Amino acid sequence: MRELEVFFDIFYLTFAMYLGLKMLTSKKPGKNLLGTMAILLAGGDTFHLVPRIISRVEENGFVINKNLLLYGSKVSAVTMSIFYVLFYIYIKKILGYKNKKMDFALGLSLIVREVLVIYNFVNLSDTLDLISNIPFLVMGIIVIYLLIKFKYKEELKNLWIWVFLSFAFYTPVVLFKRTYPIVGALMIPKTMAYIMMIVKFRKNTKESFGSLEFLRSAFSFLISGLIAGAFYREFGKIAPLDPNLLRVHGHLIVLGFIVLFVFFLALKSLQIQGQEFKTTLKIYEAGMFLTYSIMFLHGLINPYRPSKLLINSMTGFAGVGHILLGVSIVMIIFKLIKYFSKEQIKGQILKGQI
Repeated sequence: MRELEVFFDIFYLTFAMYLGLKMLTSKKPGKNLLGTMAILLAGGDTFHLVPRIISRVEENGFVINKNLLLYGSKVSAVTMSIFYVLFYIYIKKILGYKNKKMDFALGLSLIVREVLVIYNFVNLSDTLDLISNIPFLVMGIIVIYLLIKFKYKEELKNLWIWVFLSFAFYTPVVLFKRTYPIVGALMIPKTMAYIMMIVKFRKNTKESFGSLEFLRSAFSFLISGLIAGAFYREFGKIAPLDPNLLRVHGHLIVLGFIVLFVFFLALKSLQIQGQEFKTTLKIYEAGMFLTYSIMFLHGLINPYRPSKLLINSMTGFAGVGHILLGVSIVMIIFKLIKYFSKEQIKGQILKGQI
């Protein structure tokens, strides 16, 4: 269970961040809101989940890192509240919906929620922590109400289910986490509900595939690489990190950005639309995702003596990632060679006709 949670958390963070960045490159309506929501979700949860990952591996980690875990959860609470405000704004934008009373109720709930959470930073209280979730629940109810009312709208289809489930799993944790710590396991299905929201957001911003998709992916990997470098520099000031984490920065820039950018330039110069490269790019992205996620995890937990099972599992995932990268690169080069051959034959035929 411990190893499962560690992998789940790291894959969730890297997945949400990458898709959020990719949404920002879209031209579809609402792409800035949806992309920002996904990035905010991943960024806020990083403050809580990274210390949790370390605590899962380190001996007595939850005792040693209790302050990091506590304050990380507060940061996550703040960003999660902003997430639902942006969600509300997105719904209104899609529907052209206006309701001043609802605006006031959600705005007031946000202010009360943030004030209570921030106050609880310096005045820790279980009671105050519980009370601070009441305005958050109100925000959730408002969003769920609108999603159910306008569920026929394609952009909002099924989203109410995932928002409802996220609160259904989160509520028992808030109420009983002190008495029955086992309920904390419900945070995994809660997070899965958020992953489904992000997948739907991505679907709403997805455009028809073309060579430009290579550039979008390259941009997303580039920014991910810069974020990884900044994380190593800043988080390394408060916790020991393995050099493997620093290598994430270089891998994302070289394999993620430069390689895909070169392929994009090749497709553009040859005036290839790129539709035949759709599956290949997906395989490449999957390989990159596994590779840099595991490299990030390795750099994060290696100083804390991870279990043999965890190390072997990381090696396995990394191996699959490298295989996917290798296969996809060979596929892309093979298709380019095939295209060159066709063009060469066409050129010879034309010369013969002339």
